[in-house]
Amino acid sequence: MAIALVSNAKDKNKPIFYGHIKFDKEKGSFDTIAIGYLTPFSLDNSKWNVIRKIPDKNGNFSFQLPSYQEPSKMRLSIHRNGKISRGKMCFFENTDSVSISIIEEANGSITFGYSGFGSAKYNMAETLETLRLELRNSTVSLNDASTLEENLSKFNELAVEILMKKNKIIGASGLNKRDQNLVRYEYGDILFEWSSQIRYRYAVQYKNNQTARNILRREYLKYMNELDYEVNSDMKFCPIYLG
Repeated sequence: MAIALVSNAKDKNKPIFYGHIKFDKEKGSFDTIAIGYLTPFSLDNSKWNVIRKIPDKNGNFSFQLPSYQEPSKMRLSIHRNGKISRGKMCFFENTDSVSISIIEEANGSITFGYSGFGSAKYNMAETLETLRLELRNSTVSLNDASTLEENLSKFNELAVEILMKKNKIIGASGLNKRDQNLVRYEYGDILFEWSSQIRYRYAVQYKNNQTARNILRREYLKYMNELDYEVNSDMKFCPIYLG
């Protein structure tokens, strides 16, 4: 059973987090920070344990999470008037001592920054998610059947290029090998973004166009393995690969 691999509450170290929220004064302060966390080897659809914290009048907050022998996942969300304004997923480890800076801009955008011991993997997750969005927001259009083959080739090449960029960034991050694998597998999922575009068009947009479907099927099979990862034992820590 997975629970046998998880340490008990008597572990010496506990991950600690402290930080500050800078909010748009016109919108008012955030009233709650919700911290959900899973035990190691849990599925994403498992029941999350939740801690709720109220920032002080200056926007400061702190919290601790349980100590586990293995990394696990937490979900940090900030709330205003009972509604979630922004949420973030991260891996945590029992040696983490991380400062979190949350800044809300006048245009409503909210950024998260991390510093302190163990913070590199949190910042890396932020960076990798921007790469995923780079592919999602690509200007290469797959909506016209007459240019589908040409543009699909461009889209595939872009996906490979972004994946190479992702691996290069991770390789230069200074993270240990396991943490590199955790952020690689869980964040900036290029394969998911790429395959979602193709599968949607195969199943919906071109469902009555067999020529276009043949092109999509051929390119999907050609590039799927190139964009996927080889099976690795560290995947057992990543809910995205479990269940």
